Amino acid sequence: MHSKYAKYLLLDSDNNTYSELVTPDKLIELKPSIISMASNHHSLYIATESEVYSINLAKMQDVELAVQLQHLHFISHLNANNDKLAISFLTANTQNNIELYTKKSAE
Repeated sequence: MHSKYAKYLLLDSDNNTYSELVTPDKLIELKPSIISMASNHHSLYIATESEVYSINLAKMQDVELAVQLQHLHFISHLNANNDKLAISFLTANTQNNIELYTKKSAE
């Protein structure tokens, strides 16, 4: 859980309790650029416009670049489940044209 007060909280849904995670400097630096966040049992994933960073939840120290999208691809949402990370993104044909749907041509 990411709060608007620059704190990252870990929710234990079994006990319905929160604990504050120590926030690494890199995460504080990324905070204004965060588009989406997701986590699984061992990692927290943070997406900016075109990058996904990962942090080990046990240590909560090293922020590592996990994915860098190509030019004109923009992340809209993340979803983490078990060992899989799903990234939803938009593709722009040019800087002023974003492709929302792609129609398959008849073959």
